[in-house]
Amino acid sequence: MKKKFLVLVTLLLFVLTGCSKKEKEHDYSQDIDPYSTIFFQDMKYESEDYVVDEKDNLSYEKKTSDDSKIKYDDNKEYYKKRSDGTYTKVSNEEDFEIYEIYTITTTSSGVITYETVNSSSSSSGNSSSISQNSNSSSSSSGSSSSSTPSSSSQSGNSNPSAGSSSGSSSSPGSTTPAKKSNLVSYNGWLKLSGTNIVNNKGEKFQLRGMSSHGLQWYGNLVTEQNIKVLRDEWGSNVFRLAMYTSEGGYLDNRSIYNVLEKDIDMLIKNDMYVIVDWHILNDNNPSSHTNEAIEFFNKVSSKYGNTPNIIYEICNEPHWVSWDNDIKPYADKVIATIRKNSPNSLIIVGTNTWSQDVLDPINNRINDKNVLYALHFYSGTHTSWLRDRADQALAAGIPIFVSEWGTSSADGNGGVFLDEAQKWVDWMKKNNISWASWSLSDKNESSALLKPGSSIINDNNLTTSGNFVKKAIKG
Repeated sequence: MKKKFLVLVTLLLFVLTGCSKKEKEHDYSQDIDPYSTIFFQDMKYESEDYVVDEKDNLSYEKKTSDDSKIKYDDNKEYYKKRSDGTYTKVSNEEDFEIYEIYTITTTSSGVITYETVNSSSSSSGNSSSISQNSNSSSSSSGSSSSSTPSSSSQSGNSNPSAGSSSGSSSSPGSTTPAKKSNLVSYNGWLKLSGTNIVNNKGEKFQLRGMSSHGLQWYGNLVTEQNIKVLRDEWGSNVFRLAMYTSEGGYLDNRSIYNVLEKDIDMLIKNDMYVIVDWHILNDNNPSSHTNEAIEFFNKVSSKYGNTPNIIYEICNEPHWVSWDNDIKPYADKVIATIRKNSPNSLIIVGTNTWSQDVLDPINNRINDKNVLYALHFYSGTHTSWLRDRADQALAAGIPIFVSEWGTSSADGNGGVFLDEAQKWVDWMKKNNISWASWSLSDKNESSALLKPGSSIINDNNLTTSGNFVKKAIKG
């Protein structure tokens, strides 16, 4: 009896020992690969952490908030089309009959394929597909190919990124990479790396272009003809739309938004980056209009949040206010609104004293990885002392965007100061600072691009300042 007992105990110990030697389940928590929001054309899913399988990097799992995991094999991801024409990532097959489903597959050659999947079919899907090269997967309507998985399924999409442009060499069914350029179709979503703007390939990138004057006064000059001259003949890749808040601007006349939206759509169509400028000036304190700014930027980002062309400038030139008490609290609220709709777009925040106090944010930065701080200069007023200040800011890690500058004195007049302007242009090039020059107007002032009475950009119509800025943009 004792022997039988010992045998049973021995067998039990053997079984327990064998189980304890079973290979431990892989601890995926050690392989977390954090991604911010990822875009395939106008398809978006929210920021999440992914656990990448260490064997082949093709199978991966989404780590959800409750630590459950949803597996996606062979690098296939599933999306469903929402009623507003955008796409959201799906985690299982529920509601498949309500939505059109697409499988997004990235092949070993880097081609992204969109396949329709019926609710009763397998994930491989057998309907027709459209291929796009991954280099252009984050581009907007700057691509001449449709940015939708199926053009017939997207007819109700209000997002202008579903349009087309002459800015890309890609076409439906093509696996040819977008032609290298300084435009959106090639460079896609921009982001910050230190104090540098980089493109979607991680390459340093500089934006150079013009700013409009007030859209309520000179909006008629923002024409497709003029934009094509800036893009094709000058090499410009950005345009700033100055929407004044006062002086007959948005807060006085909400219909000016229609002009802004029309211009945004035209610029997207032409493969340009667009700065949407909430142009406070006489209304010096941005926090005076916080609610209106939140309403405005929610409206813009709701429509264009999936569009890599858009850069948000949330307060042009604050002055006689405090960074800590006025500008930053305002910026935090407005940025939070934008980020709900547009997680990755660049945002420019104006600094105090007409956007010259770029040292203020050093000890109280905005907690956002893609925020730049505005520096404005006019070469007849702002010289080496302001560049020295900007150098200090850069050394402290403050990213700068010169969203407005001119060759004149700060009031827009007073002659042109081209020697000093050239020092600034050289400084911006050296430090990879992006910029927009003031202004596309025919106003009778020395900072205007065009001579009074002119409406078309050509050499005969350029002012002295206009000729200088043309050379600066061309580099």
